Amino acid sequence: MARKTSKMLPGWQREGNLGTKIGAIYFHAASGWVVRHCSHPTANWPYYAIDPNDPERRVAVTHNGQGFRTAQLAMEAVEGVLAGTVLNTIEGCGAQTRRLLTLAELEDWRANARIFGDKTGR
Repeated sequence: MARKTSKMLPGWQREGNLGTKIGAIYFHAASGWVVRHCSHPTANWPYYAIDPNDPERRVAVTHNGQGFRTAQLAMEAVEGVLAGTVLNTIEGCGAQTRRLLTLAELEDWRANARIFGDKTGR
């Protein structure tokens, strides 16, 4: 079976521990966004993004509050934010998190928050 390879998206540079995923850091030079690996060797959702424009440097995660499964998915979410197709919101998040959501994911999240009585789902 051929080994699955990841292709770096244009505009991203790899820094950190080269040759291993643990502690990997990907930097988007044009925007300043960063995608990082959490450094836990067996993490299922190890990648998160950091918005350079967020003064509190909150961790940006997926719609379900978990990290991204792969670095490429995290980079694609950031590219969506930059293109305006993905929202970067703190709605319903903890003190040090943000969510990267499509508009449909945001509406689903708000609907579920109302159903389950979560007061943060406006």
